[in-house]
Amino acid sequence: YRTSYDTSTVPYPCLRSDNGLNDHYCWRKFCNTGNETTIRRHSPTHFPIIRWADVLLLYAEALNEVDYESNSGEILHYVNLVRNRAGQPNLEDKPGFQATQAYVRECIRKERIVELCYEDQIYFDYKRWKVGDKYIGGNMYGMRITGDMENPTFSKFLYETRVWSSKWYLFPLYQT
Repeated sequence: YRTSYDTSTVPYPCLRSDNGLNDHYCWRKFCNTGNETTIRRHSPTHFPIIRWADVLLLYAEALNEVDYESNSGEILHYVNLVRNRAGQPNLEDKPGFQATQAYVRECIRKERIVELCYEDQIYFDYKRWKVGDKYIGGNMYGMRITGDMENPTFSKFLYETRVWSSKWYLFPLYQT
């Protein structure tokens, strides 16, 4: 038996991904297949600082906020570049599509959440969108899995309660 939490990886303990157990959730983004642990520094795959999809979505978001009516074609073009690369249909072909600034804003936000998952972007997106109180603060839940592979039992549990203050939307600039 190998525990899913490996404390022998000094100085940073990590989750093992090769223990053959389904007793935890594990991310594998930017880790090579076959790596024993989930620590990025154990993988020869470089972690991107910024990706082209991030640039395109930020630009589409900015165009949408400046003037949706004048920029709608360009906004959809940049969002669709990201969606099409992932094999997704154009945004305007999505069932229920609405050609409004508010709807496209939400679509761009969802696209960023999916496309940039686990890339350390979402915290700053939430701050920029001023939704930290909704998504960062509050109760954080975990999933407890018991039983065996044939009869697993899943139960939600309160992991921690986080605090959010509106002052954290701001970034202090030194005056001296």
